[in-house]
Amino acid sequence: MSCIPDVPGLDVSKRDAKVRVRIQDPGRARAASAVTTWGATTPRILALRDHLVDEGVTLVVMEATSDYWKPFYYVFEDGPFEVEVPPHRLTPGTHQGPCGHRARHAHRYWNMLNTGAFYTDPGADFYTQRNPDKAKNRAIDQLRGLGYVVSLEPLLAAG
Repeated sequence: MSCIPDVPGLDVSKRDAKVRVRIQDPGRARAASAVTTWGATTPRILALRDHLVDEGVTLVVMEATSDYWKPFYYVFEDGPFEVEVPPHRLTPGTHQGPCGHRARHAHRYWNMLNTGAFYTDPGADFYTQRNPDKAKNRAIDQLRGLGYVVSLEPLLAAG
Protein backbone atom coordinates (compact mmCIF):
# COMPACT_ATOMS: atom_id res chain seq x y z
CA MET A 1 0.00 0.00 0.00
CA SER A 2 1.24 3.45 -0.77
CA CYS A 3 0.94 6.46 1.49
CA ILE A 4 -1.32 9.38 0.83
CA PRO A 5 0.86 11.96 -0.97
CA ASP A 6 1.56 15.41 0.38
CA VAL A 7 0.22 14.80 3.91
CA PRO A 8 2.63 16.17 6.52
CA GLY A 9 2.53 14.95 10.10
CA LEU A 10 3.43 17.26 12.97
CA ASP A 11 4.57 16.17 16.42
CA VAL A 12 4.14 19.32 18.48
CA SER A 13 5.82 19.95 21.82
CA LYS A 14 6.08 23.03 24.02
CA ARG A 15 9.30 24.16 22.35
CA ASP A 16 8.98 23.06 18.72
CA ALA A 17 7.31 20.85 16.14
CA LYS A 18 8.86 17.99 14.24
CA VAL A 19 7.38 17.94 10.75
CA ARG A 20 7.50 14.88 8.53
CA VAL A 21 6.48 15.38 4.93
CA ARG A 22 6.00 12.27 2.80
CA ILE A 23 5.62 12.61 -0.93
CA GLN A 24 4.84 9.70 -3.21
CA ASP A 25 6.50 10.23 -6.56
CA PRO A 26 4.78 8.37 -9.41
CA GLY A 27 7.98 6.60 -10.48
CA ARG A 28 9.07 5.50 -6.99
CA ALA A 29 7.95 2.46 -5.03
CA ARG A 30 8.48 4.16 -1.66
CA ALA A 31 7.48 7.61 -0.53
CA ALA A 32 10.28 10.11 0.03
CA SER A 33 10.18 11.78 3.42
CA ALA A 34 11.88 14.72 5.06
CA VAL A 35 11.82 15.59 8.76
CA THR A 36 12.39 19.18 9.84
CA THR A 37 12.13 21.01 13.16
CA TRP A 38 10.27 24.30 13.50
CA GLY A 39 10.06 26.54 16.58
CA ALA A 40 6.76 27.06 18.39
CA THR A 41 6.84 30.85 18.22
CA THR A 42 4.33 32.68 16.05
CA PRO A 43 6.88 33.79 13.41
CA ARG A 44 8.16 30.21 13.03
CA ILE A 45 4.63 28.78 12.86
CA LEU A 46 3.78 31.31 10.15
CA ALA A 47 6.97 30.34 8.28
CA LEU A 48 6.00 26.67 8.57
CA ARG A 49 2.55 27.41 7.18
CA ASP A 50 4.15 29.22 4.23
CA HIS A 51 6.52 26.28 3.71
CA LEU A 52 3.61 23.82 3.65
CA VAL A 53 1.73 26.03 1.20
CA ASP A 54 4.82 26.09 -1.03
CA GLU A 55 4.98 22.27 -0.83
CA GLY A 56 1.38 22.14 -2.06
CA VAL A 57 -0.01 20.12 0.85
CA THR A 58 -3.76 19.61 1.17
CA LEU A 59 -3.99 18.09 4.65
CA VAL A 60 -1.96 18.51 7.85
CA VAL A 61 -2.21 15.96 10.68
CA MET A 62 -0.79 16.78 14.10
CA GLU A 63 -0.22 15.14 17.47
CA ALA A 64 0.81 17.10 20.53
CA THR A 65 1.71 16.97 24.16
CA SER A 66 -1.03 18.70 26.16
CA ASP A 67 -2.63 21.64 24.33
CA TYR A 68 0.48 22.74 22.43
CA TRP A 69 -1.25 21.91 19.13
CA LYS A 70 -3.61 24.89 19.47
CA PRO A 71 -1.29 27.70 18.23
CA PHE A 72 -0.40 25.61 15.18
CA TYR A 73 -4.04 24.81 14.53
CA TYR A 74 -5.16 28.43 14.82
CA VAL A 75 -2.48 29.60 12.36
CA PHE A 76 -2.96 26.66 9.96
CA GLU A 77 -6.75 26.88 9.81
CA ASP A 78 -6.34 30.00 7.65
CA GLY A 79 -4.17 28.10 5.18
CA PRO A 80 -5.40 26.44 1.99
CA PHE A 81 -5.32 22.96 3.59
CA GLU A 82 -7.31 20.99 6.13
CA VAL A 83 -5.90 20.53 9.61
CA GLU A 84 -6.58 17.36 11.60
CA VAL A 85 -6.00 16.72 15.29
CA PRO A 86 -6.53 13.24 16.78
CA PRO A 87 -9.85 13.21 18.64
CA HIS A 88 -8.32 12.44 22.05
CA ARG A 89 -6.65 15.87 21.89
CA LEU A 90 -9.91 17.77 21.52
CA THR A 91 -10.85 18.91 24.99
CA PRO A 92 -14.37 19.87 26.12
CA GLY A 93 -15.05 23.58 26.47
CA THR A 94 -12.36 24.68 24.03
CA HIS A 95 -12.25 25.31 20.32
CA GLN A 96 -13.04 21.87 18.93
CA GLY A 97 -10.77 22.01 15.90
CA PRO A 98 -11.84 19.61 13.19
CA CYS A 99 -15.31 18.23 13.57
CA GLY A 100 -16.97 14.85 13.45
CA HIS A 101 -15.81 12.38 10.83
CA ARG A 102 -12.72 14.40 9.86
CA ALA A 103 -11.33 14.28 13.41
CA ARG A 104 -12.01 10.55 13.61
CA HIS A 105 -9.70 10.00 10.65
CA ALA A 106 -6.84 12.10 12.04
CA HIS A 107 -5.50 9.23 14.12
CA ARG A 108 -5.55 6.98 11.06
CA TYR A 109 -3.57 9.52 9.03
CA TRP A 110 -1.07 10.02 11.83
CA ASN A 111 -0.47 6.27 12.16
CA MET A 112 -0.10 5.95 8.40
CA LEU A 113 2.51 8.72 8.30
CA ASN A 114 4.58 7.14 11.06
CA THR A 115 4.40 3.50 9.97
CA GLY A 116 3.77 3.72 6.24
CA ALA A 117 0.77 1.41 6.63
CA PHE A 118 -2.91 2.22 6.78
CA TYR A 119 -4.48 2.18 10.24
CA THR A 120 -6.86 -0.60 11.11
CA ASP A 121 -9.02 -0.37 14.20
CA PRO A 122 -8.07 -3.23 16.54
CA GLY A 123 -11.66 -3.59 17.77
CA ALA A 124 -13.39 -3.09 21.08
CA ASP A 125 -12.17 -6.40 22.53
CA PHE A 126 -8.56 -6.13 21.36
CA TYR A 127 -7.03 -5.90 24.84
CA THR A 128 -9.35 -8.59 26.22
CA GLN A 129 -8.31 -11.03 23.52
CA ARG A 130 -4.65 -10.07 23.79
CA ASN A 131 -4.50 -10.75 27.53
CA PRO A 132 -7.65 -12.55 28.75
CA ASP A 133 -6.28 -13.28 32.24
CA LYS A 134 -5.57 -9.62 32.87
CA ALA A 135 -9.07 -8.69 31.66
CA LYS A 136 -10.60 -11.35 33.94
CA ASN A 137 -8.60 -10.15 36.97
CA ARG A 138 -9.53 -6.53 36.26
CA ALA A 139 -13.25 -7.45 36.15
CA ILE A 140 -12.96 -9.42 39.39
CA ASP A 141 -11.18 -6.51 41.11
CA GLN A 142 -13.87 -4.10 39.93
CA LEU A 143 -16.66 -6.32 41.28
CA ARG A 144 -14.84 -6.76 44.59
CA GLY A 145 -14.40 -2.99 44.77
CA LEU A 146 -18.19 -2.66 44.47
CA GLY A 147 -18.66 -5.04 47.40
CA TYR A 148 -19.36 -8.32 45.60
CA VAL A 149 -17.96 -11.71 46.49
CA VAL A 150 -16.67 -13.29 43.31
CA SER A 151 -16.16 -16.97 42.63
CA LEU A 152 -15.56 -18.38 39.17
CA GLU A 153 -16.45 -21.81 37.87
CA PRO A 154 -15.57 -22.97 34.35
CA LEU A 155 -18.44 -23.58 31.95
CA LEU A 156 -19.24 -27.21 31.21
CA ALA A 157 -18.43 -28.20 27.65
CA ALA A 158 -21.55 -28.61 25.55
CA GLY A 159 -21.97 -32.20 24.54
